[in-house]
Amino acid sequence: MSQEKERTLTIREIANAYLDYNGLTISYMSRVTRIPNATLRAWLDGRRNISTANLIKVKQFLKGDFLLDVNTVVNHLLLSQEVAEDENAEANRK
Repeated sequence: MSQEKERTLTIREIANAYLDYNGLTISYMSRVTRIPNATLRAWLDGRRNISTANLIKVKQFLKGDFLLDVNTVVNHLLLSQEVAEDENAEANRK
């Protein structure tokens, strides 16, 4: 008879796995959450704890709150192209 042992994962373990499975970097996570890179790296490595405010940001990141949907990305690209075209037209008039 085998006994199953219940396992609880820490938010740190989940965050490390999330980054790994999604091919994301700690630098990316740091940039979008605005958690200092050194702080985030030390926390993910288990060398320090993080503040409650930063822990809330980590949880938001894991829920995908910092990701942009495709419509937002497409709109940004189109707007960037329009601005570049306007700048080129302005430069050609001079």
